[in-house]
Amino acid sequence: MMKSRTQLLSIFYISFLTMVIFKTTYSQIDVTQSNIKNKLSKTVPSLLVIDSDTLYAQSQIRLFYQYHNYSPIWTKFTLTPTGLQELIDIIEQSSEDGFNPMDYHLVKIKAFQKKIIYVNQQKTQTPLEIANIDILISDAFLTLALHNYAGRIRSKGLNHDWGIFFKELSLIDFLHESIQKNNLKLSLNSLKPPYQEYHHLQKVLIQYQKKAALIPDSISLNDHISKIIINMERWRWVSKSTDSVYIIVNIPAYHLWLYHYDTIIMSMKIIVGKRSNPTPSFNSKISYIVLRPQWNIPISIMKNEILPEVLKDTSYLSKNNIEIYHNWNGSTTNTISPNSIAWDTVNINHFPYKLIQSASSVNPLGEIKFMFPNQFNVYLHDTPFKSHFNMKIRTLSHGCIRIEKAKELASYLTQNDSLLQIKTYKEYFSANERRNLSNSIPIFINYWTVWTENSSIIYHKDIYNKDVALEKIMRQKPYLF
Repeated sequence: MMKSRTQLLSIFYISFLTMVIFKTTYSQIDVTQSNIKNKLSKTVPSLLVIDSDTLYAQSQIRLFYQYHNYSPIWTKFTLTPTGLQELIDIIEQSSEDGFNPMDYHLVKIKAFQKKIIYVNQQKTQTPLEIANIDILISDAFLTLALHNYAGRIRSKGLNHDWGIFFKELSLIDFLHESIQKNNLKLSLNSLKPPYQEYHHLQKVLIQYQKKAALIPDSISLNDHISKIIINMERWRWVSKSTDSVYIIVNIPAYHLWLYHYDTIIMSMKIIVGKRSNPTPSFNSKISYIVLRPQWNIPISIMKNEILPEVLKDTSYLSKNNIEIYHNWNGSTTNTISPNSIAWDTVNINHFPYKLIQSASSVNPLGEIKFMFPNQFNVYLHDTPFKSHFNMKIRTLSHGCIRIEKAKELASYLTQNDSLLQIKTYKEYFSANERRNLSNSIPIFINYWTVWTENSSIIYHKDIYNKDVALEKIMRQKPYLF
């Protein structure tokens, strides 16, 4: 599409004004372009270091400037002294999100700023200086964008019980859009977690930072700040939900919330995994529920808990409505009588059979389980042992999440299913009956040891000892990407 005369005049004016401000000429821009190309277009990629600062967006910087034929981007069109001050303010204010402004080339950018504010004194910048600062600004913006969107550290692989995968962002497209909009702060803010709790933590962090500025050596204040920062980081690992209804589970708080946008519409206590069987962190979507569920007893529980009881008394199986099947791959239609097994030849290392507990009042899954795909075979479920919710420390399960108000949650999620609004399932549903949800419901299971409630900050016990390791990683330099 042909640009209008007004657009062409505007571009010419901006280019001319920028050249005056930065004391550059078209020939200097050409030399600057050559400098950028020399720094970034090496055949064998090596660690990119600009003016002694290591770049973090190593691959993205190369692709970005290659796309623009190695032309200077910021210093050619966008970055006036006012724009440069805006960028410096953004970097300095990144501390309010728990970031270290020094990770974003702040020293070098401020040093460059000192040179260009003395325009009337005929201070000039060499093409090499302009090339360096252009690359450093691009790296600062790309790195800050990624950190706001996906977190400062790569969450994948933190622990064996970790299933939150790194969120991808098309950084080059985002950078193009941000330059076009010419509003860097608004662009970066759009990447931050949209969840209310993140912004509550940010307000608390700013308050503590102001106090710490007055009492810089306060160990207590610094500990609080560190705790808040790592929990804000955990919010960046949560996918942005475009759904109006979603569930958040906070493992160390032993709590689940059902949200409609930012409004809590249901809240309940939960029971989570023991330290030896921790409940994993991951994002998924609840797609169906199972009524009056059977329990396919996992091999580890079968060997470590069920078999020792059975070997003491084989009637343990019938008393607990547990049936035996040939193997894990075979049919579950024909059961095996306990009397047909030579129990004196059985031990925990040799038991090829599968155990299934029928739906009953003693089935640990209760009357409902909520299913969502994940690598851990974890789900939400009811429990017949309601008194456990009165306990203060509720690390009791093998990893699955027992919920206090299973029927109420099922009723809300299946409002279009009139049968599910009843009080008793046994009379209406067969065992292990599956009911699909009309809309899958996002569920975010994560580990936050700091939370806010009614303008108060709450510190939860670090039940799986995750905070120390995360604090250590957060103190390291950002990863390269």
